[in-house]
Formats: sequence, C-alpha cells, structure tokens
Amino acid sequence: MSTDRLAEVDPAALALARIGAFLAPEPIPADILTRPSVTADEDRPPELEALSTAVTSPVAAHRSLGRVGSYGLARIVDCGLQLHRLTQTILRDQLPAADAVAYRACAEALLVAADPGDYQDPACWPGWARILPHLLTTDPATSPSADLRDLACRAGWYLYYRGDIHPARDLAEYLHQQWSEQLGADNQHTLRSANALLRVLIHLRPNSQTRQLGEDTFARCHRVLGDDHPDTLRAAHLLASCLHHQGAFEQARQLDVDTLARRRRVLGDDHDGVQRSGHNLGRDLRELGEVEAAHQLHEEILARSRRHLGEEHPDTLNTAIELAIDLHALGQIDAARRLHQDTLTRAQRVLGDDHIYTLDCANQLACDLQVLGEVEAARHLGEDTLARARRVLGEENDFTMDVANNLATALHALGEAEAAQQLSEDTLAQARRVFGEDHPCARKAAHTLATSLHLLRERT
Repeated sequence: MSTDRLAEVDPAALALARIGAFLAPEPIPADILTRPSVTADEDRPPELEALSTAVTSPVAAHRSLGRVGSYGLARIVDCGLQLHRLTQTILRDQLPAADAVAYRACAEALLVAADPGDYQDPACWPGWARILPHLLTTDPATSPSADLRDLACRAGWYLYYRGDIHPARDLAEYLHQQWSEQLGADNQHTLRSANALLRVLIHLRPNSQTRQLGEDTFARCHRVLGDDHPDTLRAAHLLASCLHHQGAFEQARQLDVDTLARRRRVLGDDHDGVQRSGHNLGRDLRELGEVEAAHQLHEEILARSRRHLGEEHPDTLNTAIELAIDLHALGQIDAARRLHQDTLTRAQRVLGDDHIYTLDCANQLACDLQVLGEVEAARHLGEDTLARARRVLGEENDFTMDVANNLATALHALGEAEAAQQLSEDTLAQARRVFGEDHPCARKAAHTLATSLHLLRERT
C-alpha cells in the first residue's frame, strides 16, 4: 500500500526506496542517493526518470527522501536512509525482472560515482568505510559493471592499507575465485584481484603457494597486458616482495631493479609505485650486504614521500621504518632509535596498534632498545608485539617468527635462558616446518637457540 501511494504522490521517493533495497541495511548517505543519474537506459522504469529530474533540485531531492521515511519504508538517519532487511526483500520481490536489473544497475552506478578516492590516504578512509557495506551487498563478483569491479578491487586495497588484513584477504580471495570461473584467468579484473590477494598473502602466508600465485599472475599480466602496463608492473613488484620474504634476495633484487626502471620510465619519478619499488629494492640491497646503498636509496625515497604524500601517509611511515633499520645496520643506533620512536608514535596515531606497519616499527624499536642496553624495555615491547602479531598474523608467519626471535634474544640478555631456549625451539620448529631449513627465519632461530644452549651450558 505504501509503495502504491508513493508511486502516485512522489515517484522519485519510490525510486529512492527501491535503490536502497539493493544496498546494505546500513545507513545510506543522502549524498550518494541524490547524485545526478549516471545511467542512460531508455527502458528504465519511469520512477527512475522522475528521480533524475528530482535530484537536479536539492530541495526536491530531500523532500523525496523525507517522504520515504514518512511512508514507513525507511528510517531517516544522519541525513540519509536506512531500510530494514525485510522491507528491502519485499521491495525487491515486487519488481519485475527487468526493473530489478535497472535498479541494481542504478545502485551500482551511484556507488561508483561515490568513489572515495585514494585508498592509501587515511583522509579517504572514512569515505571507504561508508560505502563498503553497500558495495559488498551489491556482490561485485557477479556484477556486469566493469566500473563496479574496479571499485571492488580498490576496496580490497583500502582494507589492506587500513590494516584489516583478514577481511582484505577474504574479499580478494572471493573475487579472484569468482572472476576466475566467470571471466577467465586472463581477464584483467581477475588479474587485479590476484594482485590484491597476493599483497595480503605475502604478509599472512609467504609460502611456496603464494610464490606460485605471484609467478602465475606476473606471467599472465606479461602475456596479456604487456611489460609496461601498470598491472604488470604491480605484479612484478609483488612477486619480488614474495621472493624477498622467502629469502631469495638476489632474485628479488634483479626483479626490483627492472621494475623500478620501468616504473620510472612509465609513471615518472614521483609516482607512488616508483617509491614502493625503490623501497623494496633498498630492502634487497641491505639483505645482500649493500647497506650504504640501501641507506641512500631509502633516504631519497623518504624525502620524496614526505614531500608528495606527507609525514603520516602509510608509505612514508613504511619507508621511515626501513631507513631506521639501515641506520641500525650502519651502527647509528641512537639515530635509528629516534626515527623508529617517532615513526611508531605516528603509526599508532594514524594506523592503530595492530596495523602491520605499526607492529614492524615496534619490533625494530625493540631491537634498537636492546642494543642500547634498555633490555627490560625491549623485552616488554617485544612481548606486546609478539602477542599482537600472533593475533593479527598467526603463529606460522615469518614476521611473527622474527618478533619471537628478537624477544628470545632479549630474554638471553636478561639471563632467562630457559625461557629463551623454549621460545627459540618453538620458533625454529615452526620456521623449518613452514619455510624449510634455509629460510632466514629458520637460520635466525637456529642461531638464537644455539646462543640459549651455550648460555645454559655456561650457567651449568
């Protein structure tokens, strides 16, 4: 009865309610619903035509929003609408199949038009948080809209940069599986979802299966899109990162050198992709013993990041962490400690205590503190970081194992040899089982365990 009356009194209001039926049962901001129509379908329902006219006038648009509430089809909340799940179901069931397609397409187009912007920029994250429930409700994996699929890929990257690493993995995994089946493994959106999935797995599970996904995605991008396509360059960057995490530093270095050169030529020196490739190359150089070269590269990248992205952008913070590690490796421990402490404070404020960048910085600061003789402080920071890493990333993660190794070293310094031995034995067993004997985590755990056993023998 409400929809029948509303169709006579205010067809634009009925269109708003029906669009809301294809979004989440969460608040829908008015500025999303009342954007100018972005679909051009001659056969679309007349109510959508009425809405196209209404949204040209802010007064008429908000009058129609109010009528949706006054007719009991939605609640007016925070200058927007919120529909109950049951109401949404009834509204969708009322529609003929062709009209349902048109309303879903309209809802999708409005979300695309509401793209919050740079998913790496914390200033854009509230906008992403607003639209994410509605984007997921439209099920972009089954949508014919290429623009909506692009938005879904960017939403996965937003979740990653925001630190919601498990939801990021779930979304990327789902999209990759669905698009592989529906669109084919070589489809560009399938490849983009593979890149998003790879980015998360490198942090959660950098094993041989992850490397295989990276190699396959890079090969497909290379064949389908060409060497210099941005998606191919991203796939190359991620494969190099995967190689680095597995301890194949020379292979990672070679790929990062090539990717950095290509990105500079294609994207320009100040592009964020260039900064990230340089960031990764610096890590490779440090692991290969070229610490001064790594330091110079990270110093250059950090200056560019601060200038173009700002002091508290996630990429800036991540590069600051690496530069401080270089300083530590060069023996400049006080300088490393100051930079790590400043970066940790910023990361905690911008990203939160459980973000992977925050955890990385805390782990490195604990190393600085230990070398400077502040072993008890290093131990407390290490224990807190290890607990967080286990909860966020899991026990069988290379970063978690590195934190455990560093904590065991602090326990040695405090004379707690039995606790250090137990932690080292557990870490070594996990590293060998997950990564094999030759992985850096396994070698570091073996060295830490040997130190524990030597200390115990001396005490005996």
